[in-house]
Amino acid sequence: MSTREAIAELLWAEKYRPRTLNEIVDQEEIVRRLKRFIEEKNMPHLLFAGPPGTGKTTAAHCLAHDLFGENYRQYMLELNASVSKDTPVLVRINGEVKLVRFADLDKMYFSIDNGILRIGSGEYVKPNGLEVLTIDRGTGRVAWKNVSWLIRHRAPKILRVELRGGGVVELTGNHSVVLLDKNGELVEKPASELKPGDYLLSFTAKLVSDEKRRGISGRVREIADRIRGSKRNKLPPATAWMMGLSLARAISGEDAYAALDGLTGISGYGDLSTHGWIAIGSDQQSVTSVLSAAPGQPGSYRVPGIVFEAPLTSRVEFFKGLFRVAKSIDSGELAVDLVWLARISGMDTYLERGTRGFKLSVEERDARLPAEPFIEFFNRVDRAIAYSWKKALEREIRGSAGTVSKNILREILASIDEEQLRGEGREQLRRLKWLASSDLSVVEIAGVEVVDYDDYVYDVSVPGNEMFFAGTTPVLLHNSDERGIDVIRSKVKEFARTRVAREIPFKIVLLDEADNMTADAQQALRRLMEMYTASTRFILIANYPSKIIEPIQSRCAVFRFTPLKREDVVARLKYIADSENVKYLDEALETIFELSEGDMRKAINILQAAAALGEVTVDTVYKVVGLAHPREVRQMIQLALTGNFTEARNKLRELMINYGLSGLDVIKQIHREIFSPEIKLPDEIKVMIADLAGEIQFRLVEGADDEIQLNAFLARLAFIGKKFKV
Repeated sequence: MSTREAIAELLWAEKYRPRTLNEIVDQEEIVRRLKRFIEEKNMPHLLFAGPPGTGKTTAAHCLAHDLFGENYRQYMLELNASVSKDTPVLVRINGEVKLVRFADLDKMYFSIDNGILRIGSGEYVKPNGLEVLTIDRGTGRVAWKNVSWLIRHRAPKILRVELRGGGVVELTGNHSVVLLDKNGELVEKPASELKPGDYLLSFTAKLVSDEKRRGISGRVREIADRIRGSKRNKLPPATAWMMGLSLARAISGEDAYAALDGLTGISGYGDLSTHGWIAIGSDQQSVTSVLSAAPGQPGSYRVPGIVFEAPLTSRVEFFKGLFRVAKSIDSGELAVDLVWLARISGMDTYLERGTRGFKLSVEERDARLPAEPFIEFFNRVDRAIAYSWKKALEREIRGSAGTVSKNILREILASIDEEQLRGEGREQLRRLKWLASSDLSVVEIAGVEVVDYDDYVYDVSVPGNEMFFAGTTPVLLHNSDERGIDVIRSKVKEFARTRVAREIPFKIVLLDEADNMTADAQQALRRLMEMYTASTRFILIANYPSKIIEPIQSRCAVFRFTPLKREDVVARLKYIADSENVKYLDEALETIFELSEGDMRKAINILQAAAALGEVTVDTVYKVVGLAHPREVRQMIQLALTGNFTEARNKLRELMINYGLSGLDVIKQIHREIFSPEIKLPDEIKVMIADLAGEIQFRLVEGADDEIQLNAFLARLAFIGKKFKV
């Protein structure tokens, strides 16, 4: 089962999403007009406008499906993708190397609203001096590349991809990862289509550090400069070895400085003082302050930037010192640091769940690649191979989950007589040689799950490369800067300008939340709509079409989606409940409609959440949406109006405690119930209460105390009830 299918099984809103125009609920006039486009095999640019959950995005996908068939996504560009805030990424900021999470980059670059570009629901900032690791398509080597934009937007759910042999990467379902196809080419694939057994690309590289001074600052610079006999940014191998040993001692709870006693005679190092260790060790807090992520908090250790920046020989010695004491590392974020450090030092890693986070083991072994593309090629050119490749690969693949050592692959490829190959065969041989000699390796997917998130997700734009490594084990992700003005001018332009050699002579660009695009981005989009009408149609989706500039509106056929009718929403909910064997009460489905206000997606999500508690009743519906039962809110209002202030106040406290409601939640429910048919009040009194509710809501938004303001509201209701004898 693909991840897209798995998502559908987990999320009823996706499982029961219409796939064709015939399945769309309500919106009969819109469906009729769209079907006319399908009959004519032609359509103008479209603007879908209306409230959330009324079928705008679904209609766009159904239209594309009915035009192009099951594989419609290859003719459609849909924008929006990112990774979670906790995703680790190795960066170089103004020359200083460090492993951070995207949440850390958020604090660095989004903390001050300076130069932030807002397009759609996304926010963009230029992160000056920021570089990430990527793969150089020419050399096949891991290299630093500049980042032009750091992007963030909110996402309600993400995919959690677990890797066999350890590691995790969290990203939205439409974020693309980079895989190898059957011909050994790098291709993009949406995360939603990943499944256990697929291979993601990682790397094992002997990354050479720059010789020039890096931007080491603060305490690390001070300590680094005190290392005797070293160049200003070089970490001597002996010092690196001792830092690794001290780290191992520290995380095991031992005195890191006890490691100094009696070690001056260690083979290969002689007197450690000649390497400048005593210069650091003279301040017995120096090593700890370099290695500690949070000084003063025992057990909080990280790999400092000075080690990431060190020469390759020093990084290797750091690991030798570390594993002289420790056989494996079970220490949360430190293990992730060490994974990245090992990967840039030519060592493979094994990462698994430990008692305190991730547990790391490091192996010096040859990196591996999937056997399938190589075997397919070797079978085709068997006569040109002067090597017993079948026996060699059989020994290699046995027990290795379908992967093979790059050393063996290089030997077999080197034995192929290129003169016996023609055209495509020679091209594929060069491609596979590039792959086998590159820094790339693979990690296997162990599982994929959909998880609730509801927070910012992030992405980076890497000009001219479109790939970057991220994750607890580094995984090659495709740059998905999906909504910036650079995308409008580059990716969308590139997609729009190519023609389709088929019966339908155009492709579709779907741009969601277009009403939040800046004026500059909309102007750039307008020009593309003018230039590429012959090959591309644009579908813009907006909640507020008035925010779309007039030149774009005039180029689009506007479709206005309205909130779905009560009978249509309830009928759909009954169909889903019956299909899922869920017991329900009719009044509960009516309540779901009232709460969803015509938003079908919201209604289905409420139904699924309520069904998890058993029979769907009115009480369970209000419980899952986090609102008080209207009956209880009406009781509180009636108590206050009849002069029972103390009882009304006790009811208020009960509602806020039992349901976990904020003051704003309560005042909104009060406002709704004032106008419900169950409360019989003269219009004059309803006007007074509505005016008072508005004043209290304003005070709460401004930061006033919830309980004091709501008590004041109930007191005013008591005065109104007494004055008008309610």
